[in-house]
Amino acid sequence: MWVKDQEEPTIRDRSDLPVSSRKLEFVAPEEIEAAIKKVIENAMGMSASDIPQASCKLFGFRAVSEEMRQMISRVVNSMVRKGKLVQQGDFLVIAD
Repeated sequence: MWVKDQEEPTIRDRSDLPVSSRKLEFVAPEEIEAAIKKVIENAMGMSASDIPQASCKLFGFRAVSEEMRQMISRVVNSMVRKGKLVQQGDFLVIAD
């Protein structure tokens, strides 16, 4: 949940939640997208293969399953299709 006028949701660390609540599928796509943007901005570009691990770390997940990688990759691909991310050499960067 986030405030109506808030542009992006707050990225929340879920490491203190009960195990049953620590699932990436419980994270809103908008929050996943915000995490992806943050890790790419902080790194000033990132390879697509590194984004799932870095993004999941922000959510407090220590291990990243193949299913989690696929979920993050789907959001990354959507962001590329929407023009929010662009490929520059081997890295994805935030579009201007």
